[in-house]
Amino acid sequence: MDKGHRERSVMVWGEPHIVTVYRKSETVYEAIGNYMCETICVNDQSEGAAIKRWREVAAGVSSEQRTRVGG
Repeated sequence: MDKGHRERSVMVWGEPHIVTVYRKSETVYEAIGNYMCETICVNDQSEGAAIKRWREVAAGVSSEQRTRVGG
C-alpha cells in the first residue's frame, strides 16, 4: 500500500489550485489544499472522490464569500 502523496491541479471556478492527496489506508484518501486563504481537508473512498469532494467544498466556500460580500 502506497502511503505517499500526489499533487493534483484542481479547477475551481476556472482557476487552478494545487491539492495534495494522501492515501491514509486502503479505503481512505485525504485531499488537502488551500482555497481563498482557507485550508480545506476532506476524506473519501478513492483519490478521484476525494478530489471531487475537495472541489465541491471549495466551490461552496467561494459561494459563501460572494454571498457575504454581496449581501
